[in-house]
Amino acid sequence: MKYKNKTTKAFYRHAETGEIVCIERRWDGMILGSCPASEPLRDLDSYICKPDNNVWIQENSDKLILIESR
Repeated sequence: MKYKNKTTKAFYRHAETGEIVCIERRWDGMILGSCPASEPLRDLDSYICKPDNNVWIQENSDKLILIESR
């Protein structure tokens, strides 16, 4: 499968708190990591996502609204 090593990054805004995070996912949807972001947003590739907040991302996934992706 040629997409097996593909990852994507996207900005999400928390619907209740307004917090913005950059989330990196593997091709199958698994969360690889995230990092906080603030406006003005930089290029997605400039954010280094780490797995530290993966549990928080999973618990709040229904409250995260996609802002921008690549």
